Amino acid sequence: YVAFEPNLTLSSLGADPSLKDVYASMSPPMTSDRWHIHDPTRLVATDGMLMIGDTGKENADGYNCGLETWYLAPGQADWQPGQCLLTSKPAWVKEEIPSNSGAYWAPTFLSPRIMYYSVSGGEELDAQCIGLATANGTVPHLSWTDSGEPITCTFEAESNNAINMPNSIDPAIFVDTDGSQHLVYGGGRIWMTELDPVTGQQIEGNWWSQDDPTYHYLAKGPPSEEDPGETAWIEAPFIHKRAGSYYLFVNWFGCCNGVDSTYQIHVGRSDKRTGPYLDKDGVDMTQGGGSLLIKKDGRFIGPGHAAVFSEGGRDWFSYHYYDGNRDGLP
Repeated sequence: YVAFEPNLTLSSLGADPSLKDVYASMSPPMTSDRWHIHDPTRLVATDGMLMIGDTGKENADGYNCGLETWYLAPGQADWQPGQCLLTSKPAWVKEEIPSNSGAYWAPTFLSPRIMYYSVSGGEELDAQCIGLATANGTVPHLSWTDSGEPITCTFEAESNNAINMPNSIDPAIFVDTDGSQHLVYGGGRIWMTELDPVTGQQIEGNWWSQDDPTYHYLAKGPPSEEDPGETAWIEAPFIHKRAGSYYLFVNWFGCCNGVDSTYQIHVGRSDKRTGPYLDKDGVDMTQGGGSLLIKKDGRFIGPGHAAVFSEGGRDWFSYHYYDGNRDGLP
């Protein structure tokens, strides 16, 4: 392991800006009692420490990060702010999703130097894309660069539930034991497609379409109690393989509302990567199945964005929650 000095000014080293410096320069400054991590990636080990990425915050009050990274060094009990990523909006974002404000969502790591992330049009535009960024350097001095084009996009997904069109958000990368790499993603509906291991792009260079055989439909939410005939929200998928079985973790219900968030983590299992994923009762997740894994428990509200970190033959399950003891901060 290497020593980590959290007060190091990364911008002076030619790397992406220090997130701690960005927080300190905000008006008003974001003090450590307000630090929070939302939609975390899976943990990755690199350069003697652990690293996660997370959703960028509102681009206001002097904050202009598209995404963030956080680090945990040996001997530390709490995650420390890492770097401020993608401060300049990629050209393809301006073209495909002009209403995006500069904050990107729910990144995921393929490796400590390869990150996928989602871009949303927000309330102004029903459009979402998944981007790809790569890094050079050594932690904590990384410099992240967008690939210059989206992996996949969807438009008007909310009007196309009948064909199970996904919102192109919340990517996760699954690497199977045969070495193949797969993008698992979606909001409203969950899909998977293979990636080219050289370029990082979709295996055929295709965006999602209903009849594309390289895209596989995996799950939708349960029947909605509020809107009969509709399905409840689902997002934040993650696939983990253990003892020959594939496990698909998803979130049901609503995030991003502090102590009023209703997120729950549900799971299904399959003998095949492409499904069907069944819950304990044998219900297919494409039919709204999913066994409850974690729900609200005391101060731990709205658990979400499951991931698994594996090392030394052991697995660690990670997720965020909204803290009832911190006014619902994640």
